[in-house]
Amino acid sequence: DLAAVMAVLEGGDAVAVFADGELPVQSVLLRMSSPVFEAMLASSMSEGKSSRFEVSICSQAEFQTFYNWLHPVHGRGVVVNDSNVDFMLKLGNYYQVDELKTMCASLLQSVPATVPRLMLAEECGLTEARDRIANRIAQSLDEYDLEPLKANTELLMAVITRVKPLFGSHKRKLEERNEALRTERGKRADAKRIAVLLEEKLPPAIKPGATISEPDVWGPIAATQWFSSKIAELKRKL
Repeated sequence: DLAAVMAVLEGGDAVAVFADGELPVQSVLLRMSSPVFEAMLASSMSEGKSSRFEVSICSQAEFQTFYNWLHPVHGRGVVVNDSNVDFMLKLGNYYQVDELKTMCASLLQSVPATVPRLMLAEECGLTEARDRIANRIAQSLDEYDLEPLKANTELLMAVITRVKPLFGSHKRKLEERNEALRTERGKRADAKRIAVLLEEKLPPAIKPGATISEPDVWGPIAATQWFSSKIAELKRKL
């Protein structure tokens, strides 16, 4: 029954050995969850005979989180998030736990992009996640240290080839902005010249601030005041 199964799962008949310690584990749980553990612990290999196996790809604490996630009951409380997705994906990929790997791959679509995550996505064969991260890095290249990518020229080129089109796009936007600024400056300069010419051409009686002492050759005084106010308003905007 379920109680008996749970009692077995709570025990420990195998030992995971780390550089920083050992962790008792239940081989049934590992074998049920991973074909790698099934092959390792159910065979005539040394791990199967001694029920001891070494773990070198993560720390004991990280493997404990992974092991807890595998548990059919306790695993419900283990949340895969930004703080643990990297090592959980690495373990899920290494031990071929497909459900965990799929969950981590989905999360990589939303968590911040990093160079180690780019390399991990490549290592795990997650093309979609790799491309998204490469695009993010290319968009803000100066924010990332690409030194680790020197050992992987293919991955480095995947980032670099995305940078050139982005630079081209930024250049076009900059040129369009500069053209808009030049056009705006040209319009302002033209308006200023028009205002100066207009003021020079007006008779003394209707120049801004002038006192009407000559015949109102432009019409009523109201028209004079209107022209004066419009010229003053135009100058203020320049």
